[in-house]
Amino acid sequence: MKSSFIRSFVLVTTLVGFASSAYSQSLSETMEKKKREIAERRRIEKQQFDAACEAGTAEALRNYIRRYPKSKQVAEAESRLKDFALWQQANGMHTVSAYQNYLNTSACKLFQSRANDSITNLQAVGYWRSIKSDATIDQISRFLSSYPNSTVTQEARSRLHLLRAEEYYSQKAYADALKEFKLAGGRSALVYYDQRDKYDRCQEEVDFAAIQRHWESTDLYKLKEFLRVHSASRHNNQVSNWVALRLARELSYASLESHYEEALWYAKDEETKSEVEHYIRDSRRAHRRHQVKERGGYVQFGINFSGEYVGEPIEPLAHVGVGLKLGNNYTPVQFEVGAKFGMSCEDYPIFKQTEFLGASIPLYSRLKINFYRSDLDKWNDFTCWYFSINTHVNSDDINHMSIGGGIGIAENHWDFNLLYERSIDGKYGFVGTAVTCYF
Repeated sequence: MKSSFIRSFVLVTTLVGFASSAYSQSLSETMEKKKREIAERRRIEKQQFDAACEAGTAEALRNYIRRYPKSKQVAEAESRLKDFALWQQANGMHTVSAYQNYLNTSACKLFQSRANDSITNLQAVGYWRSIKSDATIDQISRFLSSYPNSTVTQEARSRLHLLRAEEYYSQKAYADALKEFKLAGGRSALVYYDQRDKYDRCQEEVDFAAIQRHWESTDLYKLKEFLRVHSASRHNNQVSNWVALRLARELSYASLESHYEEALWYAKDEETKSEVEHYIRDSRRAHRRHQVKERGGYVQFGINFSGEYVGEPIEPLAHVGVGLKLGNNYTPVQFEVGAKFGMSCEDYPIFKQTEFLGASIPLYSRLKINFYRSDLDKWNDFTCWYFSINTHVNSDDINHMSIGGGIGIAENHWDFNLLYERSIDGKYGFVGTAVTCYF
């Protein structure tokens, strides 16, 4: 019995030990789990608090407190809310004393930097208002050195550039004055008419200086643009004369009357007009020389080919000769003299033979009159009248003089006409055609 009791006791003790060990292990695991949950919750709360602080609004902080009322960060969030209220009050009053009060009473001082900047800016604005109406260049320079980032810094800087522009203008340093005017905001930023007039004067003088040094090589458009932009400039006559001379120097044989008139219109004094007229005369001479060259000149040599039908019965007569012509197809009148060699013959087709009838060496003179000029550049219609002296050597040894006329067309280097001649004694008549090439 004693042995049975011992075995039961051992069994019970073993079971209790196992149960106690299992419970202890379960409790430990539960505690570890709880710790991890608490740590994760605190991490999330801290993360959300940081996000609310980063948002930088009172509403974000209030939302955090409502969502995590037992968080460790609630006290700090409430402190920040109080700081927001203090800052809103100071910012609403927007005075130096209000910002100083915020700095003195705030526990968090979340807006310390902004408060200090606002105080500095208010001091700068007050100081600038006290000096801006009659501030000197030195005063504004010191102000900008003391308050480089205030809300009135740009205004002060513009005022400084404007005062410097006025000073340079009084010294006739127009380029420097114009630069300062532009740094002050340009013409549109100038309030007073006298300032705008000074700006325009500076621009005028700078533009004039730019073209004065190299007016002979400056783009002609820039010279004309100066006259357009500065229509009331005291330099207008001089610039206009430069334009006249530039236009005159560009005249050529191809220039038109409108080009001459334009150059003369820009000439503003007698000396310039005289020089322009000199260039115009040269241009016109070049134009006439070019025309003469294009038209073959006033003296032309020619080779003449003609075919004529002479007498009753009709006898064919062919001539080849040379001539000298004074004038061309653009002059109203031309005069030509020359000599030709010709032969007359008669064909007998039945007997397959040709009978030589005679030879002639006409010496001729012609007076040509241009009656009409066509629209084409190179063509003229004209009627020509001429006299010719002809010496015929044939079986009758006849010498005679004839007079006649014709009509035809001509180009610069050749002409073609239909002609009719009749001897003075009335014994012979000539009808034919002639082609002359001039060179």
